Amino acid sequence: YVRDLAASFAKYQAVKKAWREGSVLIEKKQHYEKLLSKVSAALLVGEIQDLGSFYYENLDQRLADRKAGLTHRPDLAIKTGLDGLDYRLSGLCPSELGIIMGPMKRGKSLVACNFARGALYFNKNVAYFGFEGKKEKTETRFDSIISGVPKDELKDREDLVRAKVNNFFKGKNKGQLVIKHYTVGTCSAWTIEAHLQKLKAVTGFVPDVIFVDYLGLMRCADKTMKFEGSSGGRYLMFGEITKELLALAQRNNYAVWLIHQTTKKSLK
Repeated sequence: YVRDLAASFAKYQAVKKAWREGSVLIEKKQHYEKLLSKVSAALLVGEIQDLGSFYYENLDQRLADRKAGLTHRPDLAIKTGLDGLDYRLSGLCPSELGIIMGPMKRGKSLVACNFARGALYFNKNVAYFGFEGKKEKTETRFDSIISGVPKDELKDREDLVRAKVNNFFKGKNKGQLVIKHYTVGTCSAWTIEAHLQKLKAVTGFVPDVIFVDYLGLMRCADKTMKFEGSSGGRYLMFGEITKELLALAQRNNYAVWLIHQTTKKSLK
């Protein structure tokens, strides 16, 4: 967010300067081509200087990278831990966004937590963002999934839960799990990105995969976007939030699983 804001301010100042200098050229009725040059240069301020890939010119380098295993890296895909699903999907790669979708009370969050357990098992760091209920509810769900002890038996089988969870994290599994909850309607993609940057600065934690539970309880990061009163406003808002989360994934090389509640009718 800060990076984008700084780039926007720098571009604004550059365009304003180009406009002032261009006004002088217009008054003197000369060197109009310089006006175009100044404005074009100003519009490039703050932009990422990635001009794209020259396909043919990069052929030799591309073939060499592929031979060295630097391009297609299936080993980077983050597995769900469900063999049948991993066989078909090959996992979710960094910079990709996947959606877990279903009607109300059909176990979407439970599926997400199982996917998170799978990522942890394969030594991946997981950040889980929830907006419904308290974080203790999510922690309880993970206690049950990782230990294999039913939720209604966790209290009476405390020693077994502790032993199972300790064994899971202190064995070959070195992934870390961070759970963060926000009040409904207060969290956006920018909120998540800022929190992860703070986590990295304070603890060194960097996630491989992020779980967002769920889309309908988030807000749009861009407060200038207006959806009220428009046809399909809620649909448009969900689309904008999804794009913001995908951009977050691409900027930071995260894999993102997004949970979305839908109706039975929309699945037909």
